[in-house]
Amino acid sequence: MKRTIRIIASLLLAVMAFTLIAGCADSSDNGTETTDTSNGGDTSAADGTDTDSTATALNIPAGTNYDGQEFRVLTKGTSQTQWQSVDISAESASDDAISNAVYYRNLAVEDTYGIVVVETSVADYFNQTSEALTYGAAGIGDYDMYCLSPETAVSVLINQGYLYDLNEMPYMNLEAEWYDQNSIEQLSLDGHVYMVTGSMLTMDDDATGAVLFNKVLVEQNNFPDFYEMVREGTWTIDVLTEYAEKCTNDVNGNGELDASTDVFGLLTEYDETNALVAGGGLLMISKNSDDYPELAADSEAYYNMLEKVLNIVNNFDVTLFAEKVSGYSDVWTDCMDVAFKESRALFYACWLNRATLLRDMEDAFGILPYPKYDEDQEDYYSFVSTYCANSISVPTYVSDIDFVSTAIEVLSYESLYGSHSLTEAYYSQTLVYRNTRDEESSEMLDIIFSNTIFDLGMMFDWGGISSLVQQTSGIDGGTASGFATTIASNSKAIQKALEKTMNTVMSQ
Repeated sequence: MKRTIRIIASLLLAVMAFTLIAGCADSSDNGTETTDTSNGGDTSAADGTDTDSTATALNIPAGTNYDGQEFRVLTKGTSQTQWQSVDISAESASDDAISNAVYYRNLAVEDTYGIVVVETSVADYFNQTSEALTYGAAGIGDYDMYCLSPETAVSVLINQGYLYDLNEMPYMNLEAEWYDQNSIEQLSLDGHVYMVTGSMLTMDDDATGAVLFNKVLVEQNNFPDFYEMVREGTWTIDVLTEYAEKCTNDVNGNGELDASTDVFGLLTEYDETNALVAGGGLLMISKNSDDYPELAADSEAYYNMLEKVLNIVNNFDVTLFAEKVSGYSDVWTDCMDVAFKESRALFYACWLNRATLLRDMEDAFGILPYPKYDEDQEDYYSFVSTYCANSISVPTYVSDIDFVSTAIEVLSYESLYGSHSLTEAYYSQTLVYRNTRDEESSEMLDIIFSNTIFDLGMMFDWGGISSLVQQTSGIDGGTASGFATTIASNSKAIQKALEKTMNTVMSQ
């Protein structure tokens, strides 16, 4: 998440108060900003105040205008119901906060710089690289930017040498606050930056992990204040396990937990195993001081955290594991979400897109960061799914890097500081006003986004390392026993695959 999100979060109460006052004065605009954005140079924040004086200035040559040139973006599209591309283009102004911010952002960029954003969806969501690989091999293509999955698309394109190092983009200031510095620092390779997330995007925020909790069940069971635990630093994986076990209830009394009737302590899935382990600040693949990837899942700390995570996710007397449920056409919308909406699950370890998808939930829920390993751990960490997220990358067949880098830079800047800030639309309007049911959860979101973790191990799955972690979960009663041996026996394959990628990178 963007570094400035912490500043925005601290202003939420003031913004909410301002919105209420303004709404009473004039409700004719249905809650949308009516400020004229045609000059595009207006960098006032969405609450009408001037941009923070510490904001980095754009470094675009004065008078730059491309007279309607199209900035062509290949995206994931909208075919996958739960992961739709909504952050690149919008046809018109809208009551939807995200769509409205995207529309006015693009309008401001078009009016000021003569850049017209044109979005095209991939033909197949589950094969996002097919078109990009064809273009890469031919050395010519139809797009200026890819906005695709880091795991299933970007990693493949990096391995083929089909992406620019973004350090070569003349007008992209990668140190600016509109680019996610965590994604740059954690996913760079030998100093090369092939992709970045940031203010232009929202799907990377949706792909950030958290733990939702059901407030009705907390009250019914007289459980403690989980928010206060987070503040005090006592929200740990052992605490999550303890209360998940206490909440479980075989309602129909048949001696087993049924997905459609009983109360579960935790809802989860395969990828959340990696994510919960990362809550301990641990990665499958880390990097050394030379920005070179190294195996990290063979450490004692990683093993110990995995053991604690498996203790709860593999306890099917407590946990409903998505991939182990059958009989539903869509296990998420028809089973997992339903259980949570019906107050039949205390915790839901998931990506933040579920907070939006659960917007029609009647019972109150809250949002927590992933739990720590123990109370001695200083910070909370939030795993970003490189499968679910999108990202910014530039294909090597692009010839006009002045145009492309200008387009990326001004769209990113406008997303953060424009009069219709996409960052604020996502954070304050969507999560706080519409989906997050209490102010304390907005405080938790601030914590969640302040320490995001991107894992090269998940993105590249070198030697199947991500799969090796995942295969320890989804086994009723399964433990971490044998994991260290498995990693050791696969370490050569992991290293070989890693080095193959790095040889490509270092030859460029």
